[in-house]
Formats: sequence, C-alpha cells, structure tokens
Amino acid sequence: MTIDHKGHFRLGNGRYCYPLTIVDSVSRYVLACSAVTSTRLVEAWPVIVDVFREYGLPRAMQSDNGPPFGTAQGGLSLMSVRLMMLGVLPVFSRPAHPQDNGRHERMHRDLKAETTRPPAANRAGQQRSFDAFVERYNADRPHEALDMRRPVHVFKPSPRPYRSPRPPEYPAYFETRKVTSIGQIRLRNRQIFVSSALAGQTIGLQPTDEHLYTVHFYHFVIGKVDTAQNTFI
Repeated sequence: MTIDHKGHFRLGNGRYCYPLTIVDSVSRYVLACSAVTSTRLVEAWPVIVDVFREYGLPRAMQSDNGPPFGTAQGGLSLMSVRLMMLGVLPVFSRPAHPQDNGRHERMHRDLKAETTRPPAANRAGQQRSFDAFVERYNADRPHEALDMRRPVHVFKPSPRPYRSPRPPEYPAYFETRKVTSIGQIRLRNRQIFVSSALAGQTIGLQPTDEHLYTVHFYHFVIGKVDTAQNTFI
C-alpha cells in the first residue's frame, strides 16, 4: 500500500486543497482520494483508518518523507508510531526519488489532469470530482501493466482485519521502559533520548552486547541503544 499527498492547489473559493491518496501497489486500485485541507496528521489519520477498516491492514505502507508521513531528519514520525502499533511497517522512499513510488506518481498525473483543470468551486465539489475519477480509474479503464485488466478485477482486500491497538507484549527477558514526554528513557542511571514521537509508549530493550540493547516497538526493531555513548542509533 502506498500513500501520498498530490501537492496542493486553490479551489474556486480561494482555499487550498491537498489531495490525500492511498493506493494498493499490486493492483493499482485507488483506495482513497480525499480533499483534505492540509498535510497535518489530524486530517490524514481518519482517512487512513477508514481505509484500514474497509480493506484490512497491509503489511507495509510506503510514503515519502514529507509531512505527515516522515520527518526531514529521518527519525520516527507520529504516523510511523501509529502504523507500527497496528502491525503495519512504515517504508520510506529515498529523498528526492519520486520514482520509488512511480505507480502512485503516474496515477497522480491523471488525477491532476482530470480533476484540477479547472478545480471545483469548493471542497465538496472537488470531492465529488475525486470520487468520479476514482470510479473511472478503478473500474472503467484497463491498465497495460495489468494485462489490460481493470484494478477492480485484480484487487484483493487484506485478510488482516483492523483492530484498535493493544498494549505491546515483550518477552520476559526484555527490559521495558516507558518513554517520557520529551522522548527519553532512563537506562543504567542515564537519560537517553530515543524519539519524541514515542512519548508515552512502552518499548522493549533486548540486551545484545555489554553496552548495546536492541530496541523493539511492538513487533518491529527500531534501533539500538548504546549505553557507552549514551545514544540511540
């Protein structure tokens, strides 16, 4: 599954629209195209959850490093944390390499050409235009990459149903720490910064060397803590 914002443009009423799109990478089936008003996670997350509820949880979700998906510094974002809590691996394209998500980008070209020239007068009208495009893209037009089949005939929902996150469970030999409000943990009488995106979350620390711990968050390895250097790497 891939997710992206298709830039932004002004509607007829002068307000900005930031299309948020989610696509199944195998079938090219467009799962969502939402006329949100910003790139904030508070707007994107309900769209993501609606997709997960309707189509099931993917194993991974690929995006670029822009907001709200990633961070300019390459660290954990709040969205990455929320995905991992659901058992979804966040995957990031290389900076300045849109070709890493080429299928999605090609769909965006069609979306722009068919729905934004000219744009609708307001957000409701633009959403109607997006919905009509998604119907055409998924059900009407054949795709050469799919042997001229339509995405609706290839797409299969995930067998993993959406469930609200539960507290993580770690093996008994792990040490566990709750991340503070400023992103730190206390380990061997040291304060070590891990990630502000993990504030309030419990992580598992697996001893791997005299000074090294492998850091787990739910079922994912997110890095290592070096107590000799007092760093998270």
